Amino acid sequence: MLKILLLLAVTFSSIDSKAYSGGSGGSPSLSRIGFRFLGNLKLQHGTLGSNDGSVKKRKVNSIGAEAIGGINLGPLILGAGAEYSKLFQMTDPDDVSDTNLSGGITQFSGVAGFAFGKLCLLGKYYFKSSLSLDQKSPADEKVQYLSPDASYGISILYRPGGRSFWGIDYNNINFSKEDRAGTTNNFSADETMNLSTFGISYGFMF
Repeated sequence: MLKILLLLAVTFSSIDSKAYSGGSGGSPSLSRIGFRFLGNLKLQHGTLGSNDGSVKKRKVNSIGAEAIGGINLGPLILGAGAEYSKLFQMTDPDDVSDTNLSGGITQFSGVAGFAFGKLCLLGKYYFKSSLSLDQKSPADEKVQYLSPDASYGISILYRPGGRSFWGIDYNNINFSKEDRAGTTNNFSADETMNLSTFGISYGFMF
């Protein structure tokens, strides 16, 4: 079901364990250096289609996995992430010109955030992304949407205790290129494909 789970491990400064795990008292510390890794599963719902409506927006669901490694400077977090999601079109193809945009999404991001107590706020800039469609073109060509343009994500993580956490996620991805059987074309601003999703995640922090 999940084709890719990319693991990243990068050196970083950790947050004071008592404060970051939500214990009483304490405050973020800049003094200790260690390793930390975040991995989670995600369920999301949203829409996908072109900005000008030439590709009608349709409802989509996705299930995926994400991995993040980074540097902690006290409460500040800097790092990188990778994720893979399987996208399922929920709208009947007959309602959107007999098209189905189900497929697999691979994404890579730069991550920055802030941790305070049991909460962690992360912002993500997607610098590389691809959506490989399951359905081929009428000419029997494999189709991919590539290269996010002004794409970002936001995650709010809640750590009740121990290493596990729950999250709320929002992503806004804009694909500015299309690849058909190895030939790449740029979309105009109006033709850009937009994927907007909102969902939940559950994972572990090490």
